[in-house]
Amino acid sequence: HRFSLPCPTRWNPCYDAVKKLMTAESELKVVCTALSLPTFLQQETAFLKEYLALMGPVSAALDVLQSEKDVCLGYVLPTLQVLKAKLNCYYYTN
Repeated sequence: HRFSLPCPTRWNPCYDAVKKLMTAESELKVVCTALSLPTFLQQETAFLKEYLALMGPVSAALDVLQSEKDVCLGYVLPTLQVLKAKLNCYYYTN
């Protein structure tokens, strides 16, 4: 697996790296053991899963707004309204 490198103008690579890390969660303990590194605690993996659940809609909204093609000012308000609705939905269901 390869991780995205952080970029000073965009934070999505950090989200993408955590997402990729959590998709390989089953192999993570094996890799940490092989490299003589401490394994992740259950609380740490739970935190990362919640981070992905909350930041997923934010990442998707930023992907829409950071697009270099077919984006205009008319995208801003609808994107923010959808983001607010998704975050409110997550907040009130958990």
